[in-house]
Amino acid sequence: MDFIGEHHIPRDLTQGIGSTDVGNVTQALPAAQFYIGVGEGLGTHTAAFADAAGGEAGKRALTAAVKVLAMTGLDMMSGRS
Repeated sequence: MDFIGEHHIPRDLTQGIGSTDVGNVTQALPAAQFYIGVGEGLGTHTAAFADAAGGEAGKRALTAAVKVLAMTGLDMMSGRS
C-alpha cells in the first residue's frame, strides 16, 4: 500500500469487527485481507457508500487493490515475500 501511495489505516478491534470467509480460506492456504476506502465517513451498506463505490472513488479503489494484489503475487513468485 505504501509503495503505490495508497493511504491506509491498520485495522484493529476499535474499528469494529465483521464477518468474512477469509478465516476459513486460511485453513487451506495463505490469504490477505485489506480495505481501501472510497470516502471519509461512509458507513458500509448505505446508499452513500454504494454511490461512492460505483463512481470515480470506487474505480480508484479498485485500481489500487488490483495493483497491491498483483505486486504481492509477483513478490511471492519471485521469492521476495
